[in-house]
Amino acid sequence: MNSRAAAETDNLDYLKQSLSGFRMLKLAFALSPMDRIYLGDDDMKGDRWRGGIGAKVLWDMGCEDEGEDCKHCEKKESCIYFKCFGNNEGRIPPRPYVLHPALDMKSAYIRGEKFQLDLFLIGNAANQIYRFIKVIERLGMQGIGGGRGKFFVVDVTTSEIEFSRMSNEKAKSREHLLELLTPVKIKEKGAGLYYKGLSFEKFFKLLIKRVLNLNNLYCDGILFDKEQIEHIKSCLISLAQQIRMESHTEWNDYERNSSRQRKSIKMGGQVGIFITSGNLDPFYPYLKLGEIIGVGQHTTSGFGRYKIIENTAREM
Repeated sequence: MNSRAAAETDNLDYLKQSLSGFRMLKLAFALSPMDRIYLGDDDMKGDRWRGGIGAKVLWDMGCEDEGEDCKHCEKKESCIYFKCFGNNEGRIPPRPYVLHPALDMKSAYIRGEKFQLDLFLIGNAANQIYRFIKVIERLGMQGIGGGRGKFFVVDVTTSEIEFSRMSNEKAKSREHLLELLTPVKIKEKGAGLYYKGLSFEKFFKLLIKRVLNLNNLYCDGILFDKEQIEHIKSCLISLAQQIRMESHTEWNDYERNSSRQRKSIKMGGQVGIFITSGNLDPFYPYLKLGEIIGVGQHTTSGFGRYKIIENTAREM
C-alpha cells in the first residue's frame, strides 16, 4: 500500500494546479489604544477579536434588513455577515478569513503603546478589503475586550500570499517540530477530543480537508476535477502513515461568552509540541499554508496556529 501510494503521489502536479488560484490578502493593522485594552492571554485574543467584529460591528455594517434571523433571510448568500458568521441549515462552512493577533504574552495594552493585528482574507473575500478596514476602524471607536477599550488605526499595510509561491517548498530536515502557537482542537463525533497519540495522518487529513474546502468555496478549486483531486488526497493521506509523530501536549480548557447564543461555550484545545520524523516533502507546501490558515476547530478565532521548525538538534 505504501509503495503504491508513493507512486501515486509522484503526480501531485494536478493537486497543486488546482490550488494555483489559492490567494490570500494579508492586512497588517498597526493599532494604538486610546484607553486601556484588556485582551487576555494569547490563547484567547483571537476570540476577543472575532466576537468584537461579529457581534458589535459586522452585523451593523452587513445586515441590510436589520433582522435577527439569518436562517430565513433572502439576502443571506450575498451578505458579508452571513458568510463570516452565519450557518446554513446547521452546516457551518469554513470562513473566508483568519485573525492573527500578536502573540506577545501581553494581556493588556495602555495608551501610547502600539499593538498588531493581522487579518487574512481568503480568495474572493479580498474583494471586501475596504469593508474589513472600516470594520476594524469602527470596532476601535466602539471598543474591544474587558472594559471595551477604544483604539485607533495607525496604519494598515497589505500584501498578497499565493500558494503557488510555496508549492515547491521542501523540507530541509528529516525531523521537525510542530509548535502549537495557540490551542489545537480536534473535533470528532461532535466533541473536542484530546489525542495523546495524535497521528500525523490524522493531523494532515484535517489540514488538507480545510485547504481544499477553502479552495472550493472561495478560490478556483471548484473548476477542477473533484474525483482526481480526491484520489490524490487519499494517496497523500495513506502516505502520511509513514510519518511518525510524537505528542508532547496537554489539554487546556477555555470558556467564551457567546452573545449570539447567550451562553458560555467551552473551547478546549491541545497545547505543546509535536515531533515528526520522516520525509515531509509531499506534505510540506500544505503544512506551510497551514501555518496561516490553521488546523482544527475555531481557526477564525485564532485557534490551530502552529509553526514548523527544523529539529536539527536530534539529528546531530
